Parts: sequence; structure tokens; C-alpha cells
Amino acid sequence: LGMPWPMADLCNKAGEGYTQVMVNGRKANSDNGDASIGDIPMGMIERVEIERGSSASESGTAVAGTIRIFTRQATDKTENTVSVRAGFSPQGQFDHSVSLSLGGKRDMLEWQTNTTLRQREYKVITSTVTSNDYGLGYVSEVRDDKGVKQIRKSQLMLTGEVAVRPDANNRIGLSWMANVTPESERARSNVDYRYDAPGYVDHNTEQAGWYNRISPQWDIAPTLKWNRQLSNGGKFQAEIGTHQYGSTERYNSFDNNPYYSGEYSSHNRSRERKWHLALRFDLPLSATSMLTLGGRIERDKF
Repeated sequence: LGMPWPMADLCNKAGEGYTQVMVNGRKANSDNGDASIGDIPMGMIERVEIERGSSASESGTAVAGTIRIFTRQATDKTENTVSVRAGFSPQGQFDHSVSLSLGGKRDMLEWQTNTTLRQREYKVITSTVTSNDYGLGYVSEVRDDKGVKQIRKSQLMLTGEVAVRPDANNRIGLSWMANVTPESERARSNVDYRYDAPGYVDHNTEQAGWYNRISPQWDIAPTLKWNRQLSNGGKFQAEIGTHQYGSTERYNSFDNNPYYSGEYSSHNRSRERKWHLALRFDLPLSATSMLTLGGRIERDKF
């Protein structure tokens, strides 16, 4: 999952589909139960809550537990922060990022915005030798495959919120998460092939490779939320939000050898739209019990 090990350990213990991961109240699990949240920078996370076991507040869908991740939201604190991080290696790998956080308050208005730009590049070098010996005094086939894969990934992530507090009991906030991740992978390999048998010897070289570009993969998730504190100690919450995702992928490959030369290419596009409307009411009945009522309507289009 690419997250701190206590959370990853909780997700893995119960298997797929039993642990629910929520990011700002939005479910981050895919249909098979996996949750990909490793790209969220730690500087954007305000707090993480872990609840073991199912609960009425989550409709009982999380059997093993729920992990709630909250990005930094608008508060009454003023913030102007810039951070830079860079990493290099002798093998030509690098990973650097720039983050900017701005926040403040004026009268009834609060705001917080966080921006992170990250770039990564690294190489993967492979070398594989396979051979078959039939025990007849000769090596029938030897294949020496050496390859290099170059990977480049960029990421621009934005999170934040603008909130209005008309009075002490009401808060209306518009939050957002946006992510743009262009990515490319290029691979090339050289194969030295030798076949040696009584009366027949074959020795040739082969070049193969491929190029894959996702340009860009993006998603955006704005949510409008109203929170009201009731006089009897209860809380009422209403929210409406949408999540849109899209990607364009181009793939090209080639294979050249003395007996065959071919090329292949593909172009894929995908688009997904989701929206939801949710209502929730919490009322403490005693020091040890609480009544929770709510409903949620969701619609997906792919």
C-alpha cells in the first residue's frame, strides 16, 4: 500500500475486501479491496484514525476495520510553508519534490491549500541466461538476455479546503483533491541466442523493446460538506461530491531478429465519473452509547 507499516499490516491481516480505507470520508478501496494511497505525500496528511472491527457508523461494511486518512483542512491558523526534497544515486536515479502550503483565516472565512510536485526517474537493469542440456554431450540451446528499462514518473497533487463559519454551530466547506501523473516507461533488450546440435549450429542476435506512455493520468474529487452542531449534543452532516478519473495510454513495441521483424502499437482511453449524496445524524444517548442514522446514494459511470 505504500503507507506506514502499522496501517499496511492492519489491511493485510484480514485479506482483501475486509478492511475499508477512507480518504476525507471517500472510500479509497477498489472493487477487489485494494487501496492505492501510496502517492499521498505525508506532508498533506493531517491525521490517521484506525478503528478495528465493524461499526454502525460505516454501515458494517468494514469487517476487519476502517482506516480513515484526513488531509489538511482549513483552520484558523496562518501558514506559509515551502519545502524542498531531493535524492540522487550513483546509478542515475533521482527523486525530488517541492511542496507549498498556504492557510489562514479572515472573518468567517478559512482556507488551506497544499501543493506538491514530485519527479522520479530510475533504471532497472536485467541480465538472464537460460540453457537446456539434454545430456547427450552438447548444450542444445543458450539464450543470454540483457535489458535496460528506463522509468520516469511525475506527479502534481493538490488538496485543500475553503470553509465558511456563519455562526458557532454551522460550518460549510468545499474541499478538493486533484492528482495529475504523467508517466513513461522505455525498455530495450539485446538477446544472444545460440543453438548447437550435431550437424546443426545456429547463432544470432535479437533486439526487442517497448515504449509505454500514460499522458496524463488524472483525477479530481471536490466535495461540498455542511456540518451543524445541534443544541442536544447531536451532529448533523450533509455532503455532495464527485470523483472523476481519466487516462490516455499509448504503447509501442518492436522485435527484430534474423527470421522475424514486427511492430505492435495500441492506444487506450478510459474515463470514470462518480458522484454521491450523503446524510448523517449522530445523537449521544448516554456516556457509553450513541445513535447514528444516515443514508448514502452513489452513482458510477465508466
